[in-house]
Amino acid sequence: MENNHKNDISIDDGLWIKNDVDVNCLKEAHEIDVTLIQNPQFWNLLEQECVSACCGIDAFIFWSEDVSHIAKQCGREELKFQFSQIIKAVLIIDSEVFISKRLNTFFKKSALLKLLCHIENSL
Repeated sequence: MENNHKNDISIDDGLWIKNDVDVNCLKEAHEIDVTLIQNPQFWNLLEQECVSACCGIDAFIFWSEDVSHIAKQCGREELKFQFSQIIKAVLIIDSEVFISKRLNTFFKKSALLKLLCHIENSL
């Protein structure tokens, strides 16, 4: 069976964020972990399907109900503030490709922003 969602990010049953990173641009990727991983506990709790070292972004659950449930354990209001700041920071970074070693993946800027906004809206 062909995987039509290779590199895409599952955010709900049948809903995906397309992450079609141009492999020719990977050398120019901006390291995003310092900006992105402000609340390690939140990311650790999202990492439920596997471990990122093995499965990359697919190790994380980003479905709205799961994000909301985990946010309760990590300080929802603080997370809302953090994600609004992370989104603002990503918007002004002059790069179209990002890398997260923690999430073990490359992001196209538009995909990263969609994921961040989805998480923010799910909090």
